[in-house]
Amino acid sequence: MPSTVDILTRLEAAQVRIGCVFSPDRTWAFMLFAADDVSAVLACTGVRQAER
Repeated sequence: MPSTVDILTRLEAAQVRIGCVFSPDRTWAFMLFAADDVSAVLACTGVRQAER
């Protein structure tokens, strides 16, 4: 997570597109931070979903 924050703080909001992907069993959510033209993923972080 710290490296994701470092990367994103160096960019302007207009340079980043954000997407979310869930694992098939929905136990994980991954936030993808892509270049504005979606040519590259700049950073990614995963969060384990709380059990309900």
